[in-house]
Amino acid sequence: MDTESKGLFDTLKPICVPLLKNSRLTPETIPNAANLLTDLLQVLKPISTPRLALPEGLIHYIFFPISGIIRQNDSTTIPDHIMERILDIITILLQSWWWIIEPAMRRTLVNFSSRCLPSGDRSVNGTENQRHEETQLAAVRCLWEILRDHSLDDGTPEEDKIIAAQKILEAKAISPPQLVFILILGIGDQVCTRQGAIRIIGTLDDYAEISSTPTTSSGPPGVVQRTPSWLSATSIQLHNALNVIIPPLVDHPTPAALEGLIDFCSVVLSAASEALQRSQTLLLLPLLILMLHSLPSIADLSRRRMTDILANPSSNAPVLDSLKKAISSTISGLPQLLLSNQNERLANGVKILTAVAVLSLHGVDGISKSISHVLGPNGGIEKWGWNLLEGLELGTPNVFYTTPDADVFLLQSGPSDNITFPYFHMKHVPDSGAQATVANFFRSWGAAAGDEALFSVEWLVSYASKGSNTTEVSALWCASRLLEGICGQTLGETNQKKRIESYSTRLKQHARWLSKLISSLWEQDHETEDENIGGHARHEERDGNQLVEHVKGFQQIQKLLDLGKKAKPSNQAALREQQRVLYRALSLHLLALSSSILENRFSAMLLQALYPILHSFVSTDSFLSATAQSTLLHVTQASGYASPANLLLSNFDYALG
Repeated sequence: MDTESKGLFDTLKPICVPLLKNSRLTPETIPNAANLLTDLLQVLKPISTPRLALPEGLIHYIFFPISGIIRQNDSTTIPDHIMERILDIITILLQSWWWIIEPAMRRTLVNFSSRCLPSGDRSVNGTENQRHEETQLAAVRCLWEILRDHSLDDGTPEEDKIIAAQKILEAKAISPPQLVFILILGIGDQVCTRQGAIRIIGTLDDYAEISSTPTTSSGPPGVVQRTPSWLSATSIQLHNALNVIIPPLVDHPTPAALEGLIDFCSVVLSAASEALQRSQTLLLLPLLILMLHSLPSIADLSRRRMTDILANPSSNAPVLDSLKKAISSTISGLPQLLLSNQNERLANGVKILTAVAVLSLHGVDGISKSISHVLGPNGGIEKWGWNLLEGLELGTPNVFYTTPDADVFLLQSGPSDNITFPYFHMKHVPDSGAQATVANFFRSWGAAAGDEALFSVEWLVSYASKGSNTTEVSALWCASRLLEGICGQTLGETNQKKRIESYSTRLKQHARWLSKLISSLWEQDHETEDENIGGHARHEERDGNQLVEHVKGFQQIQKLLDLGKKAKPSNQAALREQQRVLYRALSLHLLALSSSILENRFSAMLLQALYPILHSFVSTDSFLSATAQSTLLHVTQASGYASPANLLLSNFDYALG
């Protein structure tokens, strides 16, 4: 021990030894302990405290009597003035101790400091159980020293920043999300409004009061005075801290951490919606994403918290405004996400939109109106729909569907309980989970908007009637998924309960119009195909007279060898045929959904609808043939027939025609 440390030890020994003897707090020992803690603070405060200004042994010597008080007394029974002095001493020690502290001790200090602050649950912490504000501020200062990056201090060597990075990772691993809430309690709406940092303007008199009321007020020494400038600076710092901590926790594998994140975000949104306006979206997104978590307990908890926030009059308006902005920005960025090949970002963005629809279905009126507006006549689908269709490029999966013998299938008399529609592949979204998330988004929005979404369905189908190219195929797919949500039926799902007991007259009329339009489009596409046969044949004759260039060399031969590995329909004729198959398959989806809406009244539409189904059923393309088979089974059940054979026998003249 050097001379300076020996002198400091001699000064601390007369304080620490009696403090250890008085560590068991009783009415008799409390005054002595308070005086000794004050003396200890007076000794430590003048000491310069850069890194390792206090040797490790001396730090442990000082902390030993402090730990005795913590161990031998329940934290709730320690008086405020004793607790405040203990926290201030730990804060001073941490300026040197932070670099060498063990994770277990860090966790102990976090838990001890956290007990001095409210948990945000009013049912657990009443006003009478809360610590004095000065004690809470001491706890915040202590927690700040535990969590902050000490390598940002002036004069920190470069090699020490590597150690600091490890300490920051340790701090994030042991600190629950509620810990950040502790730092936000000081700028809640209630206390900031009371001290003038937030001015709520509702009438002209409020404007006059602002001009006549001073922006600063006096208070006890050491207590932070909340002013608009203080709130602006503090909210920016907290937003930056939250932006580092919250996003990684959304994907945390531990349910307890996710529950803590949900509680944290919901409490902050409820308690500081005005004070932390710039952080509202950051706090909203985890709640929306976790509403669709695979664990039902997490999804249900997040949904209930969001519903409670939007039902709270004090936080409803600002949170709802932030929610609408999040909807607008996510929809605008959806085409770019579809083309980005970033499945995780795409899934989170689509989950946000889907969660908004879930809230709408649970009775949040403001959100329901927003979705209905987006998909309705005034939503501007003519503008944002174009980019979305370009990003949704569809293809057929690399599988071959085997279908049963047509004669056996059509004549079988037993009903089929398992109807499986072949799935579509999104070329820019290779992950199957992300593809399912995108499909669920359209279904959920169709369900939330109801009949108002029929305008978007009509626009998409009308646009698709102009041809069978990539964007037209995407339009039919979007229309099918929206219509699934509107009618509450998902094609290919077994044992699904009917969500809507009776359909509106408008929806039934739309289904009839859709059935007739799809049938007419089918005939039009069939005529176009016949007209193009002669043209393609003449084109192939011209191709037969083309000159052939013979090339020698290893590199060229290697390219030819690689061609088999990357065999894809790269020529225009094959691409056109693939798009035509997708176009017809999606048209069958719309016919199947129309039969779900009209039910037994769809029998009157079989005059137009039966031909596309049977024509596709005998197609040489396995994907289209399998889709037609599933469509026929679906129409059979929806129309009330016992089997496809009964349907064909009852409409034999239609089928024969």
